Amino acid sequence: MAAQTEQYWEVEEIKKDLFKLAMQGKWIDVVATYQVKSNAHRAKITRTGDTALHLVVLDSKESVVAKLVKLINDEVRKVEGNKEKEVKEASTSW
Repeated sequence: MAAQTEQYWEVEEIKKDLFKLAMQGKWIDVVATYQVKSNAHRAKITRTGDTALHLVVLDSKESVVAKLVKLINDEVRKVEGNKEKEVKEASTSW
């Protein structure tokens, strides 16, 4: 339970930081956060449920959008690769 509480507060801190960076137009710092914190990718940072990616799209920063999408896609591929590996390991252990 303590680990869940710690993770909750970590995500809340990421949300707060991303929102502040987005409002200041510090898109390079948003990209840096996405690079080191994969849970930032899904962090809803506005009351309407927008992520930093939504806000950068609204701000028309195409190069930043491309960087964030690449980071998200890389993370998805990594997760899918790990799942495939787990399935293979589980099926060979029978």
